[in-house]
Amino acid sequence: MPHQQSMLDPDGYLRPPPLDVDGYMGSIARCRLRFPQLTILTGVEFGQPHVFGRQAAQLVDLSVFDRVNGSLHTLAVGDDRYEPNTLFRMWPTEEVMWAYLEEIPRMVAGSEEFEVFCHIDYAVRAWPSAAVGPFDPRRFEEGFRGAMRALAQAGRVLEMNTRRLWPWIPQWWFEEGGQAISFGSDAHVPKRLRATSRRRWR
Repeated sequence: MPHQQSMLDPDGYLRPPPLDVDGYMGSIARCRLRFPQLTILTGVEFGQPHVFGRQAAQLVDLSVFDRVNGSLHTLAVGDDRYEPNTLFRMWPTEEVMWAYLEEIPRMVAGSEEFEVFCHIDYAVRAWPSAAVGPFDPRRFEEGFRGAMRALAQAGRVLEMNTRRLWPWIPQWWFEEGGQAISFGSDAHVPKRLRATSRRRWR
């Protein structure tokens, strides 16, 4: 994204500044005063919490947030980690998808820090449809269901990203024992922000 270009180091790695927790909390307090009719929660998205838990604890106290979302954006390749859009150029397409889905249960087992798992279809965003045809979730149903089952058994919440409201996600999630869904716009800038909601099945 354009606003992230200035954070790239000479080697091409993203090096964002430390999270300004005090500034963030101050902005939330101002929003709560301005819009008292709304319930406004604090939150943070924690990428690869099963890998970077110790490093994160040195930077921020996650207990100060109302909600911690966990996300899986990268997979290990040797001593490095790569996003799916890069892995699709390195590995066979199906291998990328299976590796991504098989990492989710390991993330669940390896971290208690997050309540909500974000965008389980993240790897699909980079799906190389021009080369291999359109994405068919049924080819990876067992993997998605296994990941959902691990999340459900751990009492986590599944986020549905409003960029793609796939109907099979809530269906399989419910069938695998999921109890709650969180909807999110994944907005990275304020002008793209949309209202979010949460539903719990009874």
